[in-house]
Parts: sequence; C-alpha cells; structure tokens
Amino acid sequence: MSMRLSEMDVRLILHEVRYKDWQFRVGPMGDGFFLQVLFAAPDNDAQPGTVAPLPELQHGRKWYVSPHMTQSEVVQTAFSAVRWAEEHELRELFLYRGERIFGPHHDVNALARFAAHSHPDVRPALVTPSAAERANWPDDDHTQFGP
Repeated sequence: MSMRLSEMDVRLILHEVRYKDWQFRVGPMGDGFFLQVLFAAPDNDAQPGTVAPLPELQHGRKWYVSPHMTQSEVVQTAFSAVRWAEEHELRELFLYRGERIFGPHHDVNALARFAAHSHPDVRPALVTPSAAERANWPDDDHTQFGP
C-alpha cells in the first residue's frame, strides 16, 4: 500500500471489517475521505402506539479518514464508528420515566442551560473512623473495613 491512502485503499481495508450485517460507505471529504456505517434498524422516532416500525436504512455520522492514516488507524476509526452508532441507538432506546434522558439529539445549548441550574445528585462524603476510634474496636470486628 502506498504512503498516501486512496479512496480505493480505504474501501479495501473496510472490505475486511465485519460487524453484524452492517456496511461501510466511503466518500471524499476535504483532503481525505469519510467512512460511515449503514445498517437496517427500526426508526426509534416513530410515533408511539403505532404498528412496530419496519427496519429502515440508518446512517451513522461521517468519520474523517486522513489519507495519511495507517491501516490500523482506518480499522480503529471503523470500530469507533460502529461503537458510536450502537451507543446512539442505546441513547434513543434507554428511557427513564418514559423520557430519553441520555438521548443523542438533545440541543447542546439547552443542556448547557440545564447544567447551569441543576443540582448534582451525589452521595455525602463517607465518614471514615479515625485510627483512635478503630483502636477501640474488638479484634474480631472486621465487618466494615476488612482485616
């Protein structure tokens, strides 16, 4: 393979990648290329209460592939594209109280406004007994802090 990847080089590399029945689309982008996963899945935005949607062609986001990438970098980018598309589906289908609280289509400005006025949901700090307090414990009381 040449030092500078061609679109055909990228296609040949991706031809060796397998994940489910998904495919990869490749095209020109800037001074390089893009890769994009294509797969069949129901439209998660179909109206609730309607007949279960049939699978439709879904497109992941476009990932930039530099003509200077190595074969390993192209394959790792394909892996990232698949992982991100799966996470996208997960975020669309994961509901809390009937809402997509981790949805992938939330407006970032709305999220920033929410974050500016939200209150973190965290546990209070753990109070650890002092060495002096632990020294007064019976020798066989290791139920809380181990041996």
